[in-house]
Amino acid sequence: MILTTPIYSAPFAIRKLHQRLFPLPTAGFGFVAGGCIRDTLAGDPPKDVDIFFADEREYRGALGAVLPTLCRFVNENAVGLTLPKLGDVDICRASFRLPAEMVREFDFICCAVALTADHYIRHIDFESDVAARVLRVNNPMRKSRARAERLLRRGWEIQ
Repeated sequence: MILTTPIYSAPFAIRKLHQRLFPLPTAGFGFVAGGCIRDTLAGDPPKDVDIFFADEREYRGALGAVLPTLCRFVNENAVGLTLPKLGDVDICRASFRLPAEMVREFDFICCAVALTADHYIRHIDFESDVAARVLRVNNPMRKSRARAERLLRRGWEIQ
């Protein structure tokens, strides 16, 4: 089950992350999802920020806002940026989806989360799984062995 609530209902750590992310030049476009939010809630430093988009128009709008000055890499799936005070940001093109669709498709519940400019969208068990540092499958068709191995090395447990 997916929960969508106003951003002010999110845990404090996520609200603080939201304040850092949504002044980004891409803030009028796209949404943040996955590991950055999980790591923040778990008290771990995020390795990067992934920004996803509902469609090609949003993606191109974001690129127009940031490409001229901040580009780190470009490939068929993403444009990578390094932003002051935020670090590595990936503008992802690999899949165009709405935030709730993205949350449903993440492999593990502890990754099934998204932030928009106004909303906190997550699997109903996201916060409890992050607090317990457990890996439970959200979408069996999308299981990532590499992600599981990274999280296991960081002290997470499979349940």
